Amino acid sequence: MLESKGSLFSDERVWYDQFTSTDWVHDNIADAHRLKALRSRKDFRGRVHAFFDASQGWLLSFVCGVIIALIAYTITAQAAGYYYANPELRPNLPYRQFNTWMGDPARALLFRAILSEVRAHNLVERTAQVGAHLFAGLERLAAKYPDQ
Repeated sequence: MLESKGSLFSDERVWYDQFTSTDWVHDNIADAHRLKALRSRKDFRGRVHAFFDASQGWLLSFVCGVIIALIAYTITAQAAGYYYANPELRPNLPYRQFNTWMGDPARALLFRAILSEVRAHNLVERTAQVGAHLFAGLERLAAKYPDQ
């Protein structure tokens, strides 16, 4: 770094350990000089520049987040129009299809097929009968082996 300070240009490459400095070392030295020059200004304008320099990462993250949120909202709004255009794909209640108010056409068709099978074969009633039979068997075993 001392070699770089004495040089005419602050971004001149310097020797590092046993090889020529890589880009990250070069960038680190140039950034150290930039920060030193930025912090040396004590007036109002220098403080504004230092504040902006310190907050650039946060500002960039915020702007990227807003842009991504707008893209996601646009996609969601377009999908909502697609799903609600067809009455067969429209869920009859909110939060009916996988915690989304829009539904999902592939899952809606799959759910419709599953629901028709459940209704056609009385699976709810049959499940209740199997559960009652299993519970009765467990009660018999509990009466037969009360200590275990």
